[in-house]
Amino acid sequence: MAKKATKTKIARRRVLSGGRRAGKSQALMRVKVKDPDNLLIAPDVVHGVVLSEQPMIGNRGPVELRLSKAEELELDQPVNPVDVLIKPTGQPYLPHKVYTQWFIRAFGRFGWSLVPRAVPVMRPIADKEDSGSKGRHLVLVPYTLRIHGHDVADAWGEQEYNETNAEQTYGDAVESTVANALRRCAKRIGVGLELWDRDWLERWRDEHAVQVWIKGYGKNAKNYKRWRRKKDKPLPFEITGKDSRTASEVDDADYEEMPPPPGDESRRQPRPPAGNDGNGGEKITKPQRQRLATIARKAGRNDADVRLWLIGKWKVKTSADILRKDYDAIVRELEARGPLAMPGDGEGR
Repeated sequence: MAKKATKTKIARRRVLSGGRRAGKSQALMRVKVKDPDNLLIAPDVVHGVVLSEQPMIGNRGPVELRLSKAEELELDQPVNPVDVLIKPTGQPYLPHKVYTQWFIRAFGRFGWSLVPRAVPVMRPIADKEDSGSKGRHLVLVPYTLRIHGHDVADAWGEQEYNETNAEQTYGDAVESTVANALRRCAKRIGVGLELWDRDWLERWRDEHAVQVWIKGYGKNAKNYKRWRRKKDKPLPFEITGKDSRTASEVDDADYEEMPPPPGDESRRQPRPPAGNDGNGGEKITKPQRQRLATIARKAGRNDADVRLWLIGKWKVKTSADILRKDYDAIVRELEARGPLAMPGDGEGR
């Protein structure tokens, strides 16, 4: 034991003196490094890139990449107002396909790429006061924009994911993080900056968008304002001029969740109970539809928004067309705080 201890002391002296000794080769030493955040652990390797749950750190830093005049000219092109879309809540945005086509024109199809810097991380959205937060998560992935082999910009891509949503898989959520990070990287290199200019957005909205009224149906229901582009078709339940949506255009399912017009009690006919095919393909029952309406009211949601959401995301015109397999996911989304997620929200600004 004493002899072994002596060798250890000699090895330590060699390290302190630079590891050199006349007539001897340089000593080698193993060093144990504490890494509580697992920054040095790399469980996955994709195309030669080591990924962990934490973003890669190292000697990466800003680089000076000189672009050609043609590339600079293409990147300096202003946003085409025709390409801009607008959410019903009034936020203009540029879809990710426009950025993709923009970079392809500038650098070629394979002259650029968006590289992940860590494996996707899913964080629960927890809210003790919100029962609808159960099953909701936020998927986060850091990306680097690489142009001609050089890393020029970094950004986080994020997307909400609900494991009970039958219309969205985990892969869909991860894919949406790409579009989200692409827009943020574009902003960092000065592409499409008009979409981050409030004055420009207000001018675009005044010229290309219109705020319309959406008819609210139900007891004490009020009409609501929503946005769309002037050249787009009217939104579902939109009031055009004088209210053109007459009683004959409202089907029986609408009247099951609101009082019938005076003197027209006969229109409110009960529907037969839903069947049960064992696979969740049957339509929900009338009590379940009434429960949905109650949940929406308690969550402060208006009928117009719920109808737009059902049509846009779940492809059903009324609650009577909802399938049993989708019922639980719809309930959770109605109970959750915040606006209802419409298709393409993961590709918004």
